[in-house]
Amino acid sequence: DIWCSIWHTDDKQLVDTMLQMIKAIREELLHHNPDLHNLLATINPTNLKKAINTFKTKTATGLDFVMIAWLMRLPDEALHELCAIIRHCLQNLALPTQQLAVAMVLLGKKNGGTRTIAIIGSLERIMMQMIRQDVTQWGLRTANPHDTAIKGKQPYLETALRSYRLERDTYNGKLVVKVLYDLEKFFDTIHVPTLITQLQAANLSLIHI
Repeated sequence: DIWCSIWHTDDKQLVDTMLQMIKAIREELLHHNPDLHNLLATINPTNLKKAINTFKTKTATGLDFVMIAWLMRLPDEALHELCAIIRHCLQNLALPTQQLAVAMVLLGKKNGGTRTIAIIGSLERIMMQMIRQDVTQWGLRTANPHDTAIKGKQPYLETALRSYRLERDTYNGKLVVKVLYDLEKFFDTIHVPTLITQLQAANLSLIHI
């Protein structure tokens, strides 16, 4: 009940609004005909097999009931077919409908309460593993100088440096403003339609990013 109220899963209008906004973003991206030639060239049986083998054989079964251990035993013909499916997903910026289902499992926390972990389809996990390098490079290219959650950054060191700068500037009489978030479920309280609207108002369309 707690998580239901946080996610507003019973708000059909909100869910419909989010889906329509996401569809609009997808159509806008497809309209600009993104150049995926280099990315699609990496979707081949050799790289697919490497991606599959990065998972442990005991990795939990995906929500599509496909076991990683099965994928490890796929013959070459099946690997080619799976690559074709993944390329189709990337070209159309869309996953098969069954991959949109996500099961949220509640895990107990040491100090009480719960957190969630998502169980997604194995196809999506494999696909994201194959394009992770491209996603990482995109993150590095578009990162803000103050972002700490990117490759090569050390969050603890960044926090210490930020605190040092605050103390230094305060000592030198400068105006220092620090915003502290104290929300129980921060990432789960983001209102997606508002987020998308604000990004578009700031001219931060995914096309420009």
